[in-house]
Amino acid sequence: MGESTSVHVRYTSQLFEEDGQIVAICPELGVSSFGDSLDEALAALHEAVSLFLEECQRMGTLEAVLEEAGYRRVPETPERWERREPITDLAVRGRACLEAGGPTSDLPPFQGQAV
Repeated sequence: MGESTSVHVRYTSQLFEEDGQIVAICPELGVSSFGDSLDEALAALHEAVSLFLEECQRMGTLEAVLEEAGYRRVPETPERWERREPITDLAVRGRACLEAGGPTSDLPPFQGQAV
């Protein structure tokens, strides 16, 4: 089994209220958790992300998972990973429709506008 090393990954925490609970989501890694308060939800998300990364490391898939999620290794500090930063964040409002066989023929191609 491979040697365990410390890995440092910064991630986004998005918080939502759903049915009286606070749901915390890490969109980069597809990990979520919840709690009765903001602090509980954030602590639960931190634990879930840590367990997810530990399991990826144990399985030997950590590097592939992080790269797929848009991270890259910091060259000067190999245990640190950073997210690729977008040139800009652009919210787009529009519509798109996909079916199992592909785009529907009665809808025009995606049409959107920056908001």
